[in-house]
Amino acid sequence: MIRASGNDPEYFDTLYKYWGKWAYYCGFISTLLIMVAAVCAYFVILSQMLYFILLALIEWTTKTHLEVVTKPDFSVFSLGYMALTVFVIEFVITLKKDLTIFIKLMSFGSFFIIALIVFIIGFGFYALGTTHFDIVGSSTPNSFNPATD
Repeated sequence: MIRASGNDPEYFDTLYKYWGKWAYYCGFISTLLIMVAAVCAYFVILSQMLYFILLALIEWTTKTHLEVVTKPDFSVFSLGYMALTVFVIEFVITLKKDLTIFIKLMSFGSFFIIALIVFIIGFGFYALGTTHFDIVGSSTPNSFNPATD
């Protein structure tokens, strides 16, 4: 592959040289489709994670129980609202021309990843050392009951 590309600066130029214009466009469009699929997957994961995090924060602060609604129902707080909220936030962020502040913020990402790894390892060692677990809640047939399982 390296000998075939020669001095071509990009893979698409090599495609154009050997197979013509249709291969150049095919390679370019396939790369774009892969990027669009990755952005869509990221958007869905981000929306779903933020929905459950916000639901937990709302329940924790207001001390009320909210139903988890995974269908796009706009009569209650659901994943539909969260998807629209994430879209608006991402749209407003990408309107900004000078993105240096976000690049500076992303440089701290490694510290947060290290902190998350330390938390997971520390909690894992804590769980290995703790052999007593309390089950909170009623023992209905739909929940875990160690006496009958």
